[in-house]
Amino acid sequence: MVDERMICELGEPEQVPDVVNYHATISWKRFWKPVEPAPPKDWVELRPSVLRFAQLMEKNLRAHDDKGGWDNCNVIWLVERMQEELVELEDAMIAGAPDDIDDEAADVANFLMMIAENLRKEWDARKSGAI
Repeated sequence: MVDERMICELGEPEQVPDVVNYHATISWKRFWKPVEPAPPKDWVELRPSVLRFAQLMEKNLRAHDDKGGWDNCNVIWLVERMQEELVELEDAMIAGAPDDIDDEAADVANFLMMIAENLRKEWDARKSGAI
């Protein structure tokens, strides 16, 4: 397997500083410069607001890493927790606290992501005949 960080392309000779060849038998020069790997076909660049929000979501998830994740959580329980977080978001909005609004909105989004992911896994398992 090729490490993507090792992918390079051949540079133009005029871009290469003079280098002494030990045997002086090669008259041309080559060098390798790093090239970014091509993104997947369905890759899209994130908007700054989406990236910022995704980072808030990840920060909140990491704060609860000790709880073991959501893979085995019942979807109904996740929906109930999302609704509780929605009430906390409403409270933060009423209080007019921007940082708390961000934090609670990220919590709501995290529970929605957990619900979607668990339902997707369940659907894929049913489709493949694993359930």
